[in-house]
Amino acid sequence: MPKQRSNPASSAASAAALQRARISGTGFIGFGAFASNDTGTVAEDNSGGSAGKAARKSTGENPKVLSPSAFYTGSDPILTALFKNISKKDSSTKIKSLQELISTVETLKPPVVREALLHWFYLFNRLTFENDKRIRELASIVLYRFCVTVPKAVVRNVDSIMATLICELFDPALEVTKRTQEAVEAIFPGNDLIPAMSRSQNILVANLLRRLKPESADSGKDKRKEAVEERRDRLQSTALAAIAYLVKLDIDDCPYNKLVSDSIWQFLAAKTGTVRVQAYNLVQKVALHNSDVLNMEILGRAVCKAIAKENEIFAAKPLWEMILALINEDNTGGRFWVL
Repeated sequence: MPKQRSNPASSAASAAALQRARISGTGFIGFGAFASNDTGTVAEDNSGGSAGKAARKSTGENPKVLSPSAFYTGSDPILTALFKNISKKDSSTKIKSLQELISTVETLKPPVVREALLHWFYLFNRLTFENDKRIRELASIVLYRFCVTVPKAVVRNVDSIMATLICELFDPALEVTKRTQEAVEAIFPGNDLIPAMSRSQNILVANLLRRLKPESADSGKDKRKEAVEERRDRLQSTALAAIAYLVKLDIDDCPYNKLVSDSIWQFLAAKTGTVRVQAYNLVQKVALHNSDVLNMEILGRAVCKAIAKENEIFAAKPLWEMILALINEDNTGGRFWVL
């Protein structure tokens, strides 16, 4: 029989897992560019700020649901100028403006920062797809400053950046993962990340799956072929790593059938080795924790092709760890052998 799903991880174990969460077997510098339209709904910030009022949407059961705002509607002139510069294409301008924003947020009063929060969430989701790892690192530092200044407002509205946060924990650039970890710990002190992911799982899953789509990499301002490919590879590898992380945590009622759909196994044959490595890791985690959701017929064909075609040395270990997890009867009940 397939291995039964384990009990949900304790908060302590989950926190330890988060501390250890790192992208494995890659060793390359980060990808990305202006691409994301990660605009899941978020809870209302009741601070009374004009940005919150401008962003309010009517949505049936809950008429007071907010989304990240593409516009800053606050009145602070310094923030207005900085946000405008951060939205420009030039990387040097972005970096300088982000550095200034870090020091600016530290000096502003909480009501002014709350007014800017929804627009910053919009920018954060986009900036984390930049090719330049310095921009992604600075974006996480700015987020940390928002967390320190208006922690309750950040927690209330965190759903729309949850997928981005989890993916950035697996960013290929260690500087980015470190700064993201600091922001996560500021937002979720006391091991509160797991309950938060459980509450926002529908938005989280939808945004993770959207990052896997090739067209997600096409909306950036840099249309050069190599830039689009870098962006796509980074989006896909970090999303696969984030999905594997969620599978390992085994969150109650998480829709694994959506996360581990039949089409996700196409990444076992991805053009880039770093994406394949994360696909191997994902299959291994599913075999160990939730093998009942695996379609062995489709998976078996994909694994056979991976064995025949894999030619990257750094991908060999994850590949064989995946295979060993699949052929272990304690994990899959021997179903993989019938192929």
